[in-house]
Amino acid sequence: SFWSRETSTVESNLRAAIRGEKAMERFKFPSLAPSMGPFPLEDTWGMKIAVAVLDRSFDSGLYEATVQFETFQKLRAAVTNVSQAGVGGLGDVIGAYERNRTWISNVPIHSMWFATRFMRGL
Repeated sequence: SFWSRETSTVESNLRAAIRGEKAMERFKFPSLAPSMGPFPLEDTWGMKIAVAVLDRSFDSGLYEATVQFETFQKLRAAVTNVSQAGVGGLGDVIGAYERNRTWISNVPIHSMWFATRFMRGL
């Protein structure tokens, strides 16, 4: 999940994490890091939607070789609307932000991974 991070940022974070873990060992404390797995077998981050967005991004465009960003990201709005209209819209899991408004959502595309890692990596 270091996706869309600068190499220097990843290296700096790794050095800091290693130093912190050494301190935990020295003081006989448990690890600072949360459990890194195993991850659940269901799609909780929006990987299926990410695959669909990537697939759409390869479609032929009218004026360019492929469709523009604004065109293939429309799938995000469609998934949000369908998810919030169905039974999945009844639960509240994470906070999401848009246009100076905050609300609670359980739609995977509002997850931190999808919004800040995947979409920035495009």
